[in-house]
Amino acid sequence: MSDDAASVPEGEGRGTGCSGSAWGALERLARAAGERGDPERALAARGLSAWEPGDGRPPLIVRGALPAADWLRTWGVGVVGARATDAYGATLAARVAMDAVALGAVVVSGGAEGCDAAAHEATLQVGGQTVVVLGGGHDHPYPRVNRGLFDRVVGSGGAVVSAYWPATRPGRHRFLERNEVIAELCAAVVVVRASVKSGSLSTAASARRKGRRLLAVPGDVGQALSGGPHALLAGGAAPMIGRSSLAEALGVRGRGGGWPITQAGAGAPWGAVLDGEVGEIGDDAARVLEALAGDSALDLDAVVVRTTLPVDVVTGVLLDLELMGRIHALPGDRFVVAR
Repeated sequence: MSDDAASVPEGEGRGTGCSGSAWGALERLARAAGERGDPERALAARGLSAWEPGDGRPPLIVRGALPAADWLRTWGVGVVGARATDAYGATLAARVAMDAVALGAVVVSGGAEGCDAAAHEATLQVGGQTVVVLGGGHDHPYPRVNRGLFDRVVGSGGAVVSAYWPATRPGRHRFLERNEVIAELCAAVVVVRASVKSGSLSTAASARRKGRRLLAVPGDVGQALSGGPHALLAGGAAPMIGRSSLAEALGVRGRGGGWPITQAGAGAPWGAVLDGEVGEIGDDAARVLEALAGDSALDLDAVVVRTTLPVDVVTGVLLDLELMGRIHALPGDRFVVAR
């Protein structure tokens, strides 16, 4: 693969351009979500379009613009890791993303807090193109705290994509299916920081099944967030220890180099790449947790009354907190703080 290949083909693979069978698949998605009528018009009214990945796979629904499928499978780099990461994980996710951009690649991730957001942010900082893959429909982009980031991704020439009809709400199983899409859109996947039970490992498993190159960043032995990458390394994943690792995975020669080595000890390597704390829950989430602080479980209406927040905000925050493990959902649509 030559260095000259590392540029997004202008106008190639953009827009709808879908086959009849693809539109048939979209019609089925729309009906399953309770919508009737012409799916193309319904998407256009939302500022969305359909993108066909090829190989007979169902279309993706896109806000923004994607390069051609074959180009992505040659130059897409998935950067994934823990939502509740540490400074090391956020810094490394940013560094990997910057290295990918330097090699001419597109950075693909899931838009979550932690490692995903760090990768997207770093890509934008250095003028690269990035793709966010949602775990639900475009009407309900998750997490709410990153909606501004998603807008900037699209505004910078990237894309936010989903395998679901726009009205579909995010759910646990959909995040696993999202991870399949991340692997599908990439030539290589890098797992930065993850526990042995992290959802990032499902992205790694999908990458292996699809024949993508799999890389993992080593971490301190004994730390929970090092467990996932170390398990992948033990299973044959390539170590990600510098731009040269990624260059080799993409088949690019002479554009690598290792990461600098310092004696600063544990913590974020080479100083902070990104500003801000990772994992802050925000004011709305803090109000919901305060409302749930008692011993009794509350339903949605009770949480809305106690917080005085709009119902759509409370619904999104409850899902965020449940996925973070901060609250539990009980039968009867009631919620309680995780003890």
